[in-house]
Amino acid sequence: MSDSPDNLLAMPARARLSTMFFLEYLGMGFIYPVMSLYLRDTLHFTGAQTGAVIAMASIAAFIYPVAGAMLADRVIAKERLLAVCQIVSAVLLAVLAFQTRYLPVAVLYLCYNLAFGPTLALATAIAFHHLPGKRNYFGSVRVWGTIGWIAAAWLFGLARLCLGGQGRLRDAFLLSAASSVILAVHMLLHHPVERIQPVTKIIPWDALRVVAQRRVLFIAVVMFLGSFFIRFYYMGFAPFLAARGLRQAFIMPLMSLGQMSEIAAMSLLAVLVPRLGFKRMLMLGAGLALVQSALFSANAAWPFIVAGIVCHGLIYALINVTALMHVDSFCPAQARAGVHQILALLSTGFATLAGSLASGWALDWATRAGVVDYHRFWLVSAGVASLLLALVTLFSSEPETDGDR
Repeated sequence: MSDSPDNLLAMPARARLSTMFFLEYLGMGFIYPVMSLYLRDTLHFTGAQTGAVIAMASIAAFIYPVAGAMLADRVIAKERLLAVCQIVSAVLLAVLAFQTRYLPVAVLYLCYNLAFGPTLALATAIAFHHLPGKRNYFGSVRVWGTIGWIAAAWLFGLARLCLGGQGRLRDAFLLSAASSVILAVHMLLHHPVERIQPVTKIIPWDALRVVAQRRVLFIAVVMFLGSFFIRFYYMGFAPFLAARGLRQAFIMPLMSLGQMSEIAAMSLLAVLVPRLGFKRMLMLGAGLALVQSALFSANAAWPFIVAGIVCHGLIYALINVTALMHVDSFCPAQARAGVHQILALLSTGFATLAGSLASGWALDWATRAGVVDYHRFWLVSAGVASLLLALVTLFSSEPETDGDR
């Protein structure tokens, strides 16, 4: 049995959701910021190989949203499905940590993303399920995911400093596996479930009808471009910092400044969305994306690089989280889990695949005599940001929603 809407914002229920997001993003925070650095500098993969491995996440995203939409609350409760996915993810990460050759790394990373991928949309659906009429408070719960990401960056960075820089990057995979196990236990012990509806149709037509609405499709396109743009940051920024002479132990803590700004932005979403409106929020996020790419391309002084890092968290909150909050207003309860899985297919499937391959190509294109010209690399990123800004400026409008359901 689930909590009633009125009881959710009481401390115990809200704490359960906050803990869920904290552990979910803690595991991601251990590996995602340094994945390209690990593949390039530790395993010595080429830019194309690095992009191809990272693209495994998006290849998996063509599969897991479909499976998630068909299984969640239809065959197994979404809370239990999240726990199962986390346990499988932990096992795969533990094996992946000890691989050094390209093919095993690529295959295991694909399998890991097949298992872990559904958990992001499942966590979002679980939170929104308990927030009817209070969707503007989603940011105050989701912000704990960002805090988890920051905690991972600082814990791993400080551990490497305490070890005199000798801590292995692969240890991040083992720490991520441990956090997945803890989250699975948390979901099994502390998240009550409702009786699931019997499956009458294999294809989730109710979710597809929601996504087929014109305004929802537009939001999906914006999320696609936003996710495509972010892949350049994850592909190039850690190596960019290393090329500027920053010690590896400081890279994750410095990048966590982006999550700190994300905390501030998401904490203010309940105020900003009603006042600025959907279109202005998207325009502001896209504009900051262009500013960030320009600062990195100019190889500006450190204060401006730090400003670009801060922009990263603002961009994510203003585009991705705002879009999710708006889309959920179109979701009837029985379609919610399916809608979020389908959006994951569009934004993290197609977008992450295309963005990972494109950013890997851009990294190789910008490399001359073994040295990356990051000015050229970030110019490509700026082009993507310009396209996103033009799209939301020219074609978005303040949509009317169907209200809370």
